[in-house]
This record gives sequence, C-alpha cells and structure tokens, in this order.
Amino acid sequence: MCLRYFVKTSSTSIGLEIFGRGVVFLRPAWTGITLADTIGGVTLSGGPIASLASGASDSTTFTGTYTLTQTDVDAGTFTNTATVTGQCTASGCPVSFPDSDTQPLTLNPALSIVKTASPLIYAAVGDVISYSYLVTNTGNVTISQPIT
Repeated sequence: MCLRYFVKTSSTSIGLEIFGRGVVFLRPAWTGITLADTIGGVTLSGGPIASLASGASDSTTFTGTYTLTQTDVDAGTFTNTATVTGQCTASGCPVSFPDSDTQPLTLNPALSIVKTASPLIYAAVGDVISYSYLVTNTGNVTISQPIT
C-alpha cells in the first residue's frame, strides 16, 4: 500500500491533505514543515519543506510507503494517522494538524483439502483403510477456529 501526502491550497489559505481525505487549512505562511506518521513500519521520505507561502502548495516533498501485514489483512481495515507540523512566520507559534484515513481490505477466507487413502489397493473384507488429510489455507486471512 502506498501512502501519499501533499499540501493543497484553497483560494485563501494553505491546507494539508493526507491520503486524499480531509483538508486542514493553515494561515498565513509556514516554515520548517515536517510530517510524522503514527504507524510503525511506514517509511517516510522527503522534507522538511523549508518554507511554504500563503497560497502555495507542495505535492512532491513527502512520500511514504507501508507494506500490509497479515494482522492488517485479518483486521479487515487499515487505519493510519499522519501529522504535519510547521511554524507560522507571522506569530512564530508552532502548529500541528493530524489527519487519518481508513482503508477497507478485501477478506477472502478459503480452505482446500486433499484426502489420501492408504493402502491404495484393497483386496479383502476386513482390510483397514487409513486416511491422511492435507488442509491448506488458500485464502488471505488467518483461519483461527478449530478445523474439524
């Protein structure tokens, strides 16, 4: 799964849009803009943005990647929060804005079974047939209930 962060503008102010959802507007101009991600395993690159004037945007400085784990897939959704932090040039005050995104994940539970008899040739009444079973999880989620 690829994560993308970029700064977006409206006609009057600067906003941060993370994962293509939710805009937080910043005013007037910002310096030292950094991005942090709350999920372990997210690899961020780029930044900081040295300065971003009012009305300006930056869609290339920050990028991130995350590789889904089996735990993520088993959960059926993946939620992530990123926070942008900057310093306002007008007042010098630091400000941080978080944004979250939840992605639904497709669950495909499936099992297969191969039953094998031994011996392969039966000749007389009273012969005992033994069976072995190979059960395979062919889906993308962990099967945790007893298989009987």
